[in-house]
Amino acid sequence: MSGLGNDGVVTCYKCGMTFALDPGFFQLCKSDKRTFYCPNGHGNVLVENDQDKLRKELEAAKLEILNLRKRVEAARSSEEFWKERATKEPDSKPSGKISQKREIDR
Repeated sequence: MSGLGNDGVVTCYKCGMTFALDPGFFQLCKSDKRTFYCPNGHGNVLVENDQDKLRKELEAAKLEILNLRKRVEAARSSEEFWKERATKEPDSKPSGKISQKREIDR
C-alpha cells in the first residue's frame, strides 16, 4: 500500500521514496488497484485509506442533508399554499365542473 496524494504524487510504503505518476496512469492504478513500482523497484498499490473513506461518507451525508432540507422547504411551501387557499373566500360563481361533480356524487 502506498501513500496517496491527490495530484499523482505517491510515497512508497517500503522505502519512503516520494515520486510522481503520470495523471492517467495514476487514475488507472487508483481505479483498478493495479500494481506499480517505485524507482527502487518496490511494488505498490493505491488503496483508499480510512480518512479518504470518511471524507467521501461525509460529503455524501452533507449532500443528503441538503436534499432533505430542499424537500422540507418544498413541503412547507406547499402547506402554506394550501392553507392560504383553504382560508380564501370561495368564489360566488362555482365553475361548471364543480357543480357537475356534485350532481354525480348525489
